[in-house]
Amino acid sequence: MIVHYKGELQKEENVKLGLSNRAFLYGDGVFESLRVWNGRVMLWEDHYFRLMSSMRISRMEIPENYTPEYLIDCVHQTVDVNGLENCRVRITVFREGSGKHLPKETEIQCLIQLESVDEALYPLNEKGYEIDLYQDQYKMSGVHSGIKTVNSQLYVMASIFAQENNLEEVLLINEHKSVVEGSKSNIFIFHNGQLRTPALTEGCVKGVMRKNFIEFLEKKKIELTEDRISPFELIKADEIWLTNAISGLQWVSKYRKKEFGNEQAQIISAQFREYLSSKEDLWER
Repeated sequence: MIVHYKGELQKEENVKLGLSNRAFLYGDGVFESLRVWNGRVMLWEDHYFRLMSSMRISRMEIPENYTPEYLIDCVHQTVDVNGLENCRVRITVFREGSGKHLPKETEIQCLIQLESVDEALYPLNEKGYEIDLYQDQYKMSGVHSGIKTVNSQLYVMASIFAQENNLEEVLLINEHKSVVEGSKSNIFIFHNGQLRTPALTEGCVKGVMRKNFIEFLEKKKIELTEDRISPFELIKADEIWLTNAISGLQWVSKYRKKEFGNEQAQIISAQFREYLSSKEDLWER
């Protein structure tokens, strides 16, 4: 696989990050995961502005050449050289240089990696996800909770817990014991014709797919409430949906002993997929 690192294309095996790499030692970096489908980079502007926001919150000095056009060209170069029209792209930005917790230099580097994806664009999952809560560690709400950093140990441990318990996804809770998000998704619950999702103040990631789904709901004049959701409310839900930038919208079939259908998810998913495909901020050659 060919990656894009330090401003040029390189063979993956030739990339040497080094033992002093700050992303490795201190989790001093941020990242974006995005979807390329038929050569089109989906929702690039949203991903770009979230990446820039994450860098600012992390007090990284953003290079002048890190424009949307420059970074998307780096992505397209990497996609083209690997011959992949359908793939997952990860853009990792990390601070370079020496120092311990306090960095001595301010230079940053960008690494772009690809992973082939064979499935169609955002299909609704045929088999519903079985989910549960991950309660070994809270996700604390705050200014850093909404960005995606390379310090992902909470998500790693939650994903291991899910695998150990034969679950497709687990939900994180915050210090108030409210539902925040999944280990790899944002969550929406449908009950009595109304939709609810945890507010950003609860500590969930500012998901790009979450943002676009909310915009879609507004255009369709479908009521959505962003607030605090207790685990008990999951039991009362008629349907539970999960969203992320790679898979789109997915439905949940079981939470503990409660089983759910997907009648509304089928309708909404088809409409949402059409909405995403028609958006103007799809970047292609």
